[in-house]
Amino acid sequence: MKLLDDSVKAIREQWHARIVACLLYYRQTAGSAARAGQMVFPEGMGILPLLTIATMKLPAFSLSRVGPDLRMASVAKLKGMPVTTSFLLCYPRVYSLHDLELQEQQPGSVDTDGLVQLPNLVAAAGAKLLKAGVYLLDNGQALYLIVGPEVADSFLTQCFGVSHFEDLSALSTLPELDSPLNQRLQTIIEEVRRRSPGLYQPLILLPDNSPTALQQVKPLLVEDATPSELSYADYLMNLNRILLSKLENR
Repeated sequence: MKLLDDSVKAIREQWHARIVACLLYYRQTAGSAARAGQMVFPEGMGILPLLTIATMKLPAFSLSRVGPDLRMASVAKLKGMPVTTSFLLCYPRVYSLHDLELQEQQPGSVDTDGLVQLPNLVAAAGAKLLKAGVYLLDNGQALYLIVGPEVADSFLTQCFGVSHFEDLSALSTLPELDSPLNQRLQTIIEEVRRRSPGLYQPLILLPDNSPTALQQVKPLLVEDATPSELSYADYLMNLNRILLSKLENR
């Protein structure tokens, strides 16, 4: 187990070193016009730090206590996945559902090309999830319907057929109802499934103050800090400090 942990640490160090070298080279060549202290990324590589810190939180690369079986299973899963699926596993999509009527594209409707419009995306971060919000999280393996404890009772009635948030504990998934809002959500969910390659994704209902929700959703909010990993914001600041230090020493 120690040998495996040492290998993970070595992989992470090499990974970070290559990212720093890449960004440092770009800053010295094409990014010389940037303001002092400003982080500069090559075109098309702006999400590289985000994907890096998100991938480091997977069991395959995490510094937290991960059993060898779980770690190797994570490695095998990643190696056997298409790129599009592995992207979702590293950085899940989070769709905002509670404000469908306010979204310009009218999620759930069909455009002129025959495609179902999907809701707006929010960052995979706990601070972005409102207590009065409802979100659909897609990590390529399952769909998680996250319901905040302060969602309006009228929304709960139309979508879930219950009168109060506490009544959601009796449900395990989204029921099929005759209400327009429920049918709209069903259409959105089926379109997300259709666009996701690979296996069929079960829908899991998670009231966000339940122990199950905390256990399942927290690791998927990859922009947040964990006991062994930095948050995305802190990782960016740390990366910028390293780059500035290297620039000053040259």
